[in-house]
Amino acid sequence: MLTASGVGYRLPTGRVLFEDVTLQLVPGEAVAVEGPSGTGKSTLLAVIGGVLPATHGQIGIDTDRPAPFAWVLQTLNSLGARTVLANAALLARLDGMPSKQASERARANLDLVGIGDLAEAKARQLSGGELQRLAVARALTSTRPILLVDEPTNQLDRHNARRVMQALVDSAAIQHRCVLIVTHDHDALPDTATVLRLAEDGLHAS
Repeated sequence: MLTASGVGYRLPTGRVLFEDVTLQLVPGEAVAVEGPSGTGKSTLLAVIGGVLPATHGQIGIDTDRPAPFAWVLQTLNSLGARTVLANAALLARLDGMPSKQASERARANLDLVGIGDLAEAKARQLSGGELQRLAVARALTSTRPILLVDEPTNQLDRHNARRVMQALVDSAAIQHRCVLIVTHDHDALPDTATVLRLAEDGLHAS
């Protein structure tokens, strides 16, 4: 379980981005957070993931995993000289999954997001949208209990945006984990996702 209780964040300039954010996310649930640019959606994700300290409030994580988060970031980091398949399996391998199992899971997730045909290509050969889908496949391949996902479709066309969002939301139920997605792309979200809107005074039903 992932919880945020009365969480707020104030910029060094003194401006309050948000306050009183309260959220409870249970395994099997996917939540998407929407809001205009500048409201602090990515900052909220960083606070929940422990990258930034909350100005006030508390974050709770009910898991015994030493590394509970699998991230999908807008920076789209990859090991350019390694294959797409190796990159997709990387997080699972780092967590101790046997090589054969990690590769099989990675290949299935690359197919799921529509780049299975690029499995043996070098990551440096991919376009921005393909790298975005690789980042999603890497997170899906891991067994970490919480997926934190920052704008996973901003370089994708409609078809692939919906495909990626469906895969992320389905992962919550299939892998029994928490999935938290920050997005501008409401139209790509499946109906099974819970959608909340971030405002300065917290999260609200969308």
